[in-house]
Amino acid sequence: MNGGGCCETTEYLPSFTPVKITFDLPVKNETVEGFGIIVRVRNGMYAGAKEKTYLASIHFDNIGADER
Repeated sequence: MNGGGCCETTEYLPSFTPVKITFDLPVKNETVEGFGIIVRVRNGMYAGAKEKTYLASIHFDNIGADER
């Protein structure tokens, strides 16, 4: 890490690392491209790690209870 913030980086947490992701849900069936996900590691061997933003593309479909 050069700390300059000039370049894109991809970082992976171990698959066993629990990560809580929260964000506002968009309209059903809407696709959100390239929004930021803030990942905060609160415990485990990565505790105190710098907060990171991960870009994600997620398609929301059939969230929550079905309307009858």
